[in-house]
Amino acid sequence: MGSSHVTSGRLLLTRIVGTDMPSNEFHNKVENVVIWSTVVFLIVLLGYYKISAYGGTQRVELKLNIPESIPRQNIWNIPVTEADITCMALNIYFEARSESIEAQYAVADVVMYRTMHYNFPSTPCDVINDGIYSKWNPTMPRKWKCSFMWVCDRLPDIPKNAEAYKVAEYIAKDVLTNPDYWPEIEYALYYHADYVHPRWAPTKRFVGRRGTHIFYDNPVK
Repeated sequence: MGSSHVTSGRLLLTRIVGTDMPSNEFHNKVENVVIWSTVVFLIVLLGYYKISAYGGTQRVELKLNIPESIPRQNIWNIPVTEADITCMALNIYFEARSESIEAQYAVADVVMYRTMHYNFPSTPCDVINDGIYSKWNPTMPRKWKCSFMWVCDRLPDIPKNAEAYKVAEYIAKDVLTNPDYWPEIEYALYYHADYVHPRWAPTKRFVGRRGTHIFYDNPVK
């Protein structure tokens, strides 16, 4: 069985490069064809994959195409700026980069649901940076007194994992600019990881779980 595959492969290569040449030149031609065929195959293969949050290879079904230009309005009916995309990408990265793609989308959805709720600011950046600010430094929230802990943990807010940030940036653009985007999780305003037990959780309505993140809405009155 193995020899028939070798023979058929050799016949195909013979048709491609020809046989009216010296043996050494023929083998060099064959080598070149094999090398370039391998390169093309790898390029095509890599096109089907996206790098996961910690550098592993994970098949990601891209939900929808991202428009080249940022539309003024989206499904959330709010203006979108480049700053909003950056804020959202950083929030996804620092809050959920080790989580599944679905969990990262859900974290982004929470930010957007908050922009539509009267208890929260009205833009993605303002929601993400929401917190209690010092009167001595109104540009910096007090430590551990913010909605998303990475904003006020006093650590550098520079992504170290470039591939994870690329994924977060893609998700941010999809959520904020895709006119056909459909939320991963609906009506969630809060979430926490399953290894912590915040006091507020029992007062909220459970709406779903994605990875290690548990999502809630306000209780129905």
